[in-house]
Amino acid sequence: MISASMLAAEANQGGAASYVLFLLPLLVLLWLFLTNRRRQREQGNRVSALAPGQRVITTAGLVGTLVSREGGLVRIEAAPGVVLTFDERALMGEAPSTTHPAGGDAGPTAPSKETD
Repeated sequence: MISASMLAAEANQGGAASYVLFLLPLLVLLWLFLTNRRRQREQGNRVSALAPGQRVITTAGLVGTLVSREGGLVRIEAAPGVVLTFDERALMGEAPSTTHPAGGDAGPTAPSKETD
């Protein structure tokens, strides 16, 4: 015959497993939330450190020179004489270097002309 104490012991063992199954997803969500907040804070610090005259990159991939910042908007010069206005949240950070390790320009090269 099964006694009441044996039933209580079995219930306690199952209860511990259910607590773990309940707490594990909560801990994962908490970890995701905290790491996301840390990334947002780092991104905000990176963007706030940008000053006019620096080469910047936007979230869309546009690379240009930061001209000004005012009222949540930034003005970026994408080419000589071409100034575009973006929301400040579109800034990703400082643009990477545009030169090859050998020191040459990273831009496209003109196709060579072969003569016959």
